This record gives sequence, C-alpha cells and structure tokens, in this order.
Amino acid sequence: MFARVVEQPTALPAQCKGCGAGTLSEGREWWVDTGTFEEFYGQVYYCSICMTEIAELCGFLGPDRRIALDTQLKEANAQIRELKESLSALTTLGIDVGTLAEFVSSHYVSLEGTEGKLDELIARAADAAKSPDESGPSDVPNPQSGRKPKLSLT
Repeated sequence: MFARVVEQPTALPAQCKGCGAGTLSEGREWWVDTGTFEEFYGQVYYCSICMTEIAELCGFLGPDRRIALDTQLKEANAQIRELKESLSALTTLGIDVGTLAEFVSSHYVSLEGTEGKLDELIARAADAAKSPDESGPSDVPNPQSGRKPKLSLT
C-alpha cells in the first residue's frame, strides 16, 4: 500500500470511504489516498475530518488540540520566565522567598481582588530587608526576627 496526502480525490468514486463526502465537501482540507483500489468500489480515500478522528482514536493529537496545547505551553513558559525573574529580583534584594511564601500562605486564604496590594507587600518586605534594624517593621516578614508579622491586604 502506498498512501499519500492529496488536495482532492481524483479517481472514482472521488469520495471519502468513511463519511462519503465528495470532492466539493466543505471543511475537508486534505485527503488521504490510501493507494488501495477496491473492486466494485474504486480508489479508497479518507477526508481530513475522518483521518483526524481515526488518529485521535489511536491516541494522536488532532490539529486543533495540538495548537491549543502549544499555546498553553507557550503561556506556561512565559509565566515560568516571569516567576524566575521575580525570584531573582527578590533574592537580589535579600528577601528570603521561602519565608515570604510561608507568610503569604499562612495569612491569606485567597489573594483574589488583591491586585497591586501583593506588590505593595513585596516592596515593603524589600525595604525591610534593606533596613539596618534586624527586626524590621512589624508588618513584613523577616526571617531573622523569629516572630510572626501582622499584615492585612484589606
């Protein structure tokens, strides 16, 4: 068997063996000519829609799903880069990121609706890290002080 992708079926019956769609059927981007000729039927073709369904049944990704996953992967990689840059900036400022994360998670059930306030918290923590006073302000995390800070984002 010698299969190939073609723009349209040319040999009779010039239709998809799976769904019966003909050469003028909309939504068929390409056809697979299986290279098989069946007696009393003719050349066997499958349209792009039927081939996609067959491939997905076998565990392959269809074009739409692949594009969606590629988009999600690009977005995730962008978020990772952004988080690495933020982590680097916090580390450069001398902020113990583990302590900051522990502080945030222990004081806030949800950060929804706090846009900008978390940035303010991080900026205040950065200022405290630069402060010559070891304990720093009472409302920002300071790993050296050993006490829990009191801070409200509301």
